[in-house]
Amino acid sequence: MTPLKIGIIGATGRVGRHLADEALARQADVRGFVRHIPLSHPHALKLIQSDLFTLTEQDIAGLDVLISAFRTAPGREHDYVTAVEHLVSLVRAEPIRLIIVGGAGSSFTDDQKKTYFYQTPDFPPSIYRISMNVASVAKTLDFTPNINWTMVYPAEYFLPDGDRTGHYRTSAGILIRDQNGRSAISMADYAVAVLDAIEKPQYPNQEMSVAW
Repeated sequence: MTPLKIGIIGATGRVGRHLADEALARQADVRGFVRHIPLSHPHALKLIQSDLFTLTEQDIAGLDVLISAFRTAPGREHDYVTAVEHLVSLVRAEPIRLIIVGGAGSSFTDDQKKTYFYQTPDFPPSIYRISMNVASVAKTLDFTPNINWTMVYPAEYFLPDGDRTGHYRTSAGILIRDQNGRSAISMADYAVAVLDAIEKPQYPNQEMSVAW
């Protein structure tokens, strides 16, 4: 069986590192796009020094999947929208599935998908603008024809050092809570969910939420 060829933007970042580790563990051929190449990284991870906005069709040629774990600085929240517009322009020319790492604030709180989590009263003001712009990313993807995409939202509590249990639940972009009202997922299990959704395609051209 030919290994999947997966590109990861931000492959050495907090979320990207977990995605790269999970993909490598599944014997995928992983190409990481990073602003700075660290001295230490998995030998099998092929790192390319490149900013997202300078990526070209040649850089991503031959990939089956391109995952964006892009993050930007405070005050530059609209870069999330600009970034996805650039990525869309690249994957349109290739049969590449685009996976976008979202944030919990941009997921919905109701089955009718009328209220975003960031619109609820107790949502932290410090990340309101980030969540609002990430929600605009999903709208951009939804209105773009002829691409294959999935936007994957983590739970409210996204745990960098949480265990990899291999267990999780998913929904179509609706924030998931347990019976006690808690919404949490480890970055390791988030990566499991993303790779599962790649290997056995789920949620085509729509949003996907992940939580325990």
